[in-house]
Amino acid sequence: MTEQQNVLAAEREEIATRVASFKATQEKFQREREEYFVATLQKAQRIRTPAIVVLGTTLRSDPDTFIAQRGNPESRN
Repeated sequence: MTEQQNVLAAEREEIATRVASFKATQEKFQREREEYFVATLQKAQRIRTPAIVVLGTTLRSDPDTFIAQRGNPESRN
């Protein structure tokens, strides 16, 4: 090979190395985004129905149960 061919081959090799490094970095970022998404979604699902504490009674997703336990304020008249 001539000197110019050697230079071109070295440049191609360097470009290929940089492209591979860039691709690996992008794949790492993609994995981290996916992991963050999954973790955030799991946290959101855990707190989807937060407990509300009213007068010492815990109310979850069923307000009718709470009213039955505490008495309906409208029927107190």
